[in-house]
Amino acid sequence: MSTENNKHVYRRWIDEVWHKGNLALNDEFVSPDCKDHNELPGFPPGREGIAALVAMLRAGHSDVKWWVDQLVGEGDVAVGRWTMTGVHTGPVFGAPGTGRQVRMTGMDMVRVVEGRIVEIWHNEDVIGHLMQIGVIPPLGGNP
Repeated sequence: MSTENNKHVYRRWIDEVWHKGNLALNDEFVSPDCKDHNELPGFPPGREGIAALVAMLRAGHSDVKWWVDQLVGEGDVAVGRWTMTGVHTGPVFGAPGTGRQVRMTGMDMVRVVEGRIVEIWHNEDVIGHLMQIGVIPPLGGNP
């Protein structure tokens, strides 16, 4: 597939699975043997872990939205920078809902083969998110 097609797969995955919450389509976009190079503790590996994370984040936030801010690609790799916003209304990483508005940003690098994500590297502002919902106190002062 072309670089443009691979970018299209990534953009549709963010829109359909993360933004719209259509978890059934996760299997269409993510290979069964996908390697998640940054698996989160407590989540299953690979495709199942990705689906579980999406489900937890969507269940814990009302009015949740995800969008791609920037997307680049080269060969079989697409790199996306994204933003998520919502209201923290239910459990997220063990923290009960607070009613607070949240905003989280992150970046993914995915390798796409035959129209499916086979590898993913990701980095999210989890610390910032946990500060917004009161799990971690805000950092004060300058370093």
